[in-house]
Amino acid sequence: MKVDDIIVDQQWNFSPVENILDDEEKVWISSVRIPVVQGVDKYVWLGSRDGTYPVKLGYKATGREEGSMSQLERKERRKGIVDSDVRLLSWQRPQAGVVKINVDGAFCPSRKCASIGLLGRDSAGRFLGGVGKMVVADSAFMAECLAFMEALQIKDIFSEGKVVIETDSQLLFKRLRSGDTKGCEWNCTDVLKKCLEIGGSARDWSMSLVSRKGNNVADLIAAMIMRDMVPQGWLDKPPFSLLEVLRQDLQNPSTDAGVKKGIG
Repeated sequence: MKVDDIIVDQQWNFSPVENILDDEEKVWISSVRIPVVQGVDKYVWLGSRDGTYPVKLGYKATGREEGSMSQLERKERRKGIVDSDVRLLSWQRPQAGVVKINVDGAFCPSRKCASIGLLGRDSAGRFLGGVGKMVVADSAFMAECLAFMEALQIKDIFSEGKVVIETDSQLLFKRLRSGDTKGCEWNCTDVLKKCLEIGGSARDWSMSLVSRKGNNVADLIAAMIMRDMVPQGWLDKPPFSLLEVLRQDLQNPSTDAGVKKGIG
């Protein structure tokens, strides 16, 4: 498959790769401007002998090996802003006295609707409550922003002390960590700025990045809301599917590599 296969009438069309790309990857690709004038590819990324495509070979293909990177680029790579190892591989209990709130957003392009899910737990992994609701959003990234903003606005309900807000959106994590809104989707700029504004005035919070698997509980809530499958009174009596994810999270190792926290 070629890139040209997912471009129709100078617009990105993800139908052929719907089951391959996740929402965050689609956002990144959508940010790439499609040239009006057709040309010949300048670079070909052939991959290694074993068929893999490591990032280092990509830099070689463009003539930008790590040694030729700018000082800022090398600094960002060392900080782990882009590297996948900034993520926690699985959900981890917060420290004693700290509450962790996992957040996620879901977006359905065909129905033009979105939902958010968030859930709080203490250091023992106890379920403290959560939120699941439909929201107005134009993209997956906007839904992620709205979920994070909801957590910022209600975090004091979960705890009067320290709170960690955890997301699986690397794009949102990077934006909030840097405070940079340049190049953001135009229709998400205001929501992102609002997140930064609320976060800047809030106290006793930080954020962390986790893999999608480690954020299953928030993802499940957002998905159930989207499908109108959340039973009445679910906060008092969580459905079996939610209890099962909570149980699986408690079985994770107590520590994990790749922790990266952000603003707060």
